[in-house]
Amino acid sequence: RLTLGSTLRPVAQRSALLRYALTEGREGSPGGRFMLYRDEGYAFFRDTWTPDGGYGAAFHAVFTAAAHAGLGHKQWDDLSFVLYAFGAPLLVDAGAYSYDAADPARRYVVSAKAHNTVIVDDVGFEGWTARIEAGVDGEGFAAVRGSHANDPGWRHRRTLVHLRPYRLVVVDDVVPTGTRAGVVEHTFDQLFHLAPHLDAAADPAQPGVVVARDATGAAKLRIRQLVEPERPVTVVRGATQPLQGWVTKAHGELEPASVVATQARGRRARFVTVITALSDTSADSSPDPVIAVAEGDEVALAETTAPGRELRIGVGDALAVELRPRR
Repeated sequence: RLTLGSTLRPVAQRSALLRYALTEGREGSPGGRFMLYRDEGYAFFRDTWTPDGGYGAAFHAVFTAAAHAGLGHKQWDDLSFVLYAFGAPLLVDAGAYSYDAADPARRYVVSAKAHNTVIVDDVGFEGWTARIEAGVDGEGFAAVRGSHANDPGWRHRRTLVHLRPYRLVVVDDVVPTGTRAGVVEHTFDQLFHLAPHLDAAADPAQPGVVVARDATGAAKLRIRQLVEPERPVTVVRGATQPLQGWVTKAHGELEPASVVATQARGRRARFVTVITALSDTSADSSPDPVIAVAEGDEVALAETTAPGRELRIGVGDALAVELRPRR
């Protein structure tokens, strides 16, 4: 039976979905595999709600583009997402740490550098322009697009596609606005913060691939860059000058965690990234999709296995996603 504190009990009794989530499927009824709250600025992805085989083993991702000016608990996490799969967190943010605004650790955990997003010229951003532009739920996939212009002179647009069951495709476009359209090159760092129990390293045999493993050496997450896979990749854990690679352990305490940073240089940047959750019992051993098209307003990925599928993503002003058999 549902056992909750006095605050949640009356809400859960009114919401069959909340009751289902809190009791791991023993009570209530499940929701959809893709849930979009556009005005609030959140999207939720899940491969299944079925308790059979382990409710906690589901692939679950949360995307945020929430910008509500004046609210005191805002972190600069625009277009970030977190990922949980096979019973454990995989991609995380740094948590709250404390509410002392003068504490350097507090300033770090709320900054863009502590989230799974893209920063320009190694400088974080602040602002209230983030928004979800669109979302779509299709057969075999779901997708959301968000954007922000919180970094003056730049617009970051991110399209996140859940390719069910265990993959995310992330398309990041960072383009100049106004006077930024000059000839000066800039650096663009795409950051992914791993859960503390994971360590990451580049795969020497596969350019553009980083594999995260747990303490036993088991692979739990694969991050593959499909555009310019030779781009520099660094892994930082527990750095102090400046702070990077930390998450909140308890109030006022930090613990080290690995951060994977892939860097592009130019007057604009596009990242196309495939993130695959892995497990000992149901690891996805099939090859990641390869780039078929990555220019202009369309990105297309093709699976190399037979029979194979093709994922086409419109990355212009209109969100258009299609998953079809590979021709």
